[in-house]
Amino acid sequence: MRALDGPLQEVARYGELGRIDVDVQLLYTENRAQTLVVLTTRPGTESHSKLELLSVIGHQQLTP
Repeated sequence: MRALDGPLQEVARYGELGRIDVDVQLLYTENRAQTLVVLTTRPGTESHSKLELLSVIGHQQLTP
């Protein structure tokens, strides 16, 4: 797989958690027939904490 030069940055919004800043990496096969999209957050950031919380709560609602 081959990576696109440098990560892109995007903003995701998720319900009660709000804004989550993510880095986006696109990885392509040699012939570009397939693309793998990798979304990550930077460790130690508020966005990273929100993503970790989201991985625990899943689709549960935070408010009654």
